[in-house]
Amino acid sequence: MRIEEMPEVDSPEWHEQRRRGLGASEVAAACGLSRWTSRYTLWDRKRNGTVWAGNHATKWGQRHEQWILHDWAEIAGAEITSTQSRYTDERWPNLWATLDAVALMPDGSECVVEAKSTTSRNAALGTDGTDQAPQEWLVQVQIQMLLSGIHQARIAVLVDGSEPREYVVAFDRDVAESLAGKAQAWWVEASECAVPPASWATLPEMLERIDLYGDHQVRDIRDTDAAYLWEAYEIIGKEIRDREKARERLKGWIVEEMGDSSRVMIADDRELVIERRHRKGFTVQPSSSVVLVAKKVQR
Repeated sequence: MRIEEMPEVDSPEWHEQRRRGLGASEVAAACGLSRWTSRYTLWDRKRNGTVWAGNHATKWGQRHEQWILHDWAEIAGAEITSTQSRYTDERWPNLWATLDAVALMPDGSECVVEAKSTTSRNAALGTDGTDQAPQEWLVQVQIQMLLSGIHQARIAVLVDGSEPREYVVAFDRDVAESLAGKAQAWWVEASECAVPPASWATLPEMLERIDLYGDHQVRDIRDTDAAYLWEAYEIIGKEIRDREKARERLKGWIVEEMGDSSRVMIADDRELVIERRHRKGFTVQPSSSVVLVAKKVQR
């Protein structure tokens, strides 16, 4: 079934609607396949109405969306026929897919188009023209193809604000239906549980979960494996701190030996260099620092 009416993005109605199910972009998290959103965080957003406002990068990605789609269509020789259409299927009643665009390809077939913006630091980006895209994106478009009935997809990507890339994804019904089934099952379980299972959480979230939902009673775990593991954890921590101190002392002696020289030879093909490194202020504050690095000597 296709639903044409969509609330305005980021409106109270839009957020309320998102609390009542899972969008295609959330299926990877529901299946435990997202690098960025755990099932615990997803449960919190749905149950408590917690809203992630995004960051500078995601906001610029949204602003670039129409430009990315227009540029992709021009390069691909395709025609964008609709944008922001929403699809559902009664087999998975709590899932939906809102497509950035549907395009008419040069051969007359329809194609799902998902627009993304990222940077070249994204290690999950593969070769242009292949399906070697980040896992979260692949899951998203498989669900979009499943619910829309359009069985080919393109992920149009803007890299570093200037480089267009295209990832071509073929529909895999077995994979898509398996993902949809797992996401639907997670939604049912998440809707019914007042306390999310520990397996849904990352380590920091596990600590938060215990603080929020634990019984705060003293439990005796003396002479258990957990007690011995904590002892080993503390020993390793002390060893790391001691070795870091020793490492810094070695570095200090080396810098003293360098005197006022910003470059010194330490082997026939290696040198130590004092250099200033800058961190760009895209999603964090810009900063710079002076570091000591070992480099291969350029002949």
